Amino acid sequence: MTKKIKNIILSALVCLFTGALLTACNSAQTKQDIMDEYDLTTTVTYYANGGDLGMGSTQKTLYYAGSQLALNIGEQTTSSGTVQISRGNYEFLGWYLIATNEDGSLKTQVNPESNQTEYVLTDEKMDFSSPVGEHRTYCIGAKWQRIEVVKVYMLCGESETIQAEVWETNDDGEAQAVLKSYQNGSHILDYSYDKGKDVMTEITAGPLENSMYLTFVAYYADAAGTTPVSWPIEKRGDGTSVEIYAKYLPEVWSILKTKEDVKNNLFLSTFAGKAYLLNDIDCSGLTVSRISKFSGTLEGNRHTISNLNVSYSLTVQNDKLSSKVAAFGAFTEKAVMRDIKIENMTVQFTVASSSIQLPEAYYFASEIASAESFENVTIEGGGLTMLQQSDGAFNNAQATEKYLFGGTHETDEAFLASCAGKITVTDGKQPTFTVQ
Repeated sequence: MTKKIKNIILSALVCLFTGALLTACNSAQTKQDIMDEYDLTTTVTYYANGGDLGMGSTQKTLYYAGSQLALNIGEQTTSSGTVQISRGNYEFLGWYLIATNEDGSLKTQVNPESNQTEYVLTDEKMDFSSPVGEHRTYCIGAKWQRIEVVKVYMLCGESETIQAEVWETNDDGEAQAVLKSYQNGSHILDYSYDKGKDVMTEITAGPLENSMYLTFVAYYADAAGTTPVSWPIEKRGDGTSVEIYAKYLPEVWSILKTKEDVKNNLFLSTFAGKAYLLNDIDCSGLTVSRISKFSGTLEGNRHTISNLNVSYSLTVQNDKLSSKVAAFGAFTEKAVMRDIKIENMTVQFTVASSSIQLPEAYYFASEIASAESFENVTIEGGGLTMLQQSDGAFNNAQATEKYLFGGTHETDEAFLASCAGKITVTDGKQPTFTVQ
């Protein structure tokens, strides 16, 4: 053998630390010649088992002398950095002996998670601390465990398409914003657990940024959106991922979570937006002004707003153009109120001085353009108080049969009968009516 060839072989041995020789050998000397010269009688074949040993290689055979230690690929690194192992979204757990069939062939099975054929591993881990021995053959496979993440899926209406701007890399390697569409059940992204911990602390923002196209509501533990996520989320420890669902609404909405949200996003002088009631809200201690015109959408989501106090004073100066008031104001043709219960709402209107036209005060609505604005709305308890001063009075102060809803109907009872099932007042818990 020439000195040059010997140097090539010795360099390969040094690079691999253990003295193992790679099967590839760019010389005129055959592989068998080299194995005989260095007494490399033992082979170790590494099977990536779904992973990658570099350059797309799924297996690699190395040759050893009996006194040498086998290279622990994945744990030991070579100076050349050419022998590695990896698998996307999986953690490498080590090398194990592969089980064999009765005829001596290697045993395989289909991994239901990846739908790939993989080798069946025994419980015996490869011993890298002892010499491999003479004339031995080892077949070892990589053992993997999926890296546990929290997978986030889209939760929206069955027939809805949610669009969101996301950043993607184009063919030139540049980041650009693109409009991407999601349907109910679409995978959005994966969250990692807190660094160095087995839990993920609460995330308040949605996985997709709010915009003119969408609004994040909340995270849920189930695809039906009935059970909110319980934070923190604990890692399962078995390699499986936790699945949660991010609920989104198309377009721009105000999400009502607290009584401050009710005050700042619903009880505006004119409500023309969209509000979504995320949970029951107890408004005890909160006083708001009345809404003058209701032309937006209030989605109650089968929740309750309770113990809210509405208070407003009418004067010639601030009400000379309006003679009718109510907690939710005048409902226009565009108004929608759905799946909500208004419980124990107290409403108080005061006439500070007489207007050009005697004002009318109502508990719930001052005018209603269409009963179609309502769907599954319940009113329960509470009451209306009219405070009349010596220089001011209400035109309907004695109208005990029509103080809940303003409009062309003669009585509240007649209005409720005309929109049966759309808006109801709980029997025996009708709001009270007081004039002082």
